[in-house]
Amino acid sequence: LVERFLEEVLNAHDLAALERFIAPGFTSGLAGGEEGDAEALRRWLAELFAAFPDMRWRSNLMLYEEQTVVVRLTGEGTHTGPFRGVAPTGRRVRVEAVHIIGLRDGRMASHYRVGDEAGIVEQLTA
Repeated sequence: LVERFLEEVLNAHDLAALERFIAPGFTSGLAGGEEGDAEALRRWLAELFAAFPDMRWRSNLMLYEEQTVVVRLTGEGTHTGPFRGVAPTGRRVRVEAVHIIGLRDGRMASHYRVGDEAGIVEQLTA
C-alpha cells in the first residue's frame, strides 16, 4: 500500500488518487505540528506539487509491524513555484522525511511526518 501510494500519488503528483488510499476518519500530523484530516494532507501535497513539479521520492527504508509502517523517504526536485513564502528560485532541493503510517482495512488511517521543511526553505534562500 505504501509503495503504491509513493508511486501513484507522490511521484505521479496525482491528488485524485489520494482517495483510494485514505480510510474514513483519516488523521494527519504534518510539518510544523499542523494536524488535520485528508483535506489538510491534500492542501499540503498540492502546495508541494505546485512548488516542485518534478519532485520525485524514493524509499530508503521501510519497516512494518502489524498495522504500522515507518518509511524514510528522500525527495529531490526543482523549485519552480512559490513555497512557504519563497518565490521560485529554480534551485534543486533534497529533503528527507520519516513517515509513520497507521493502516486500517487496507487503507491509511493515520499519517505523521517528521521532516526538515525548514531545511527546504534554507536550501531555497541560502
